[in-house]
Amino acid sequence: GYLKPPIDMYGYPKLAFYALRELFAPRCVTSADVDPLKGEGFAVTPVVFGTKRGERLTVAVTVTDQNGQTVDSIRYADQPANDGRTTLPPWQPNLPADGYYRLTYTEG
Repeated sequence: GYLKPPIDMYGYPKLAFYALRELFAPRCVTSADVDPLKGEGFAVTPVVFGTKRGERLTVAVTVTDQNGQTVDSIRYADQPANDGRTTLPPWQPNLPADGYYRLTYTEG
């Protein structure tokens, strides 16, 4: 069948461009669960894909509110990696109130 290109004829990237870019990235950090709605007492469990045994990882997790202000953060420094996928220890952020928050994962 016909496969649509990730960039249209005018040179604008489509949604598939961004999905493919993340899929073929050398490393990806995400959460262990996919639930967009978290309940009371939730914990963040970062998972790093694309790792190799013997590497050392440094990952930062930042929680921001709707205004972009940092609410809480943690830095996993010098963590040992496994082949393919590495799961980091769970962390329970301190949130000031119920609301909408954004999790941002950065490596390094």
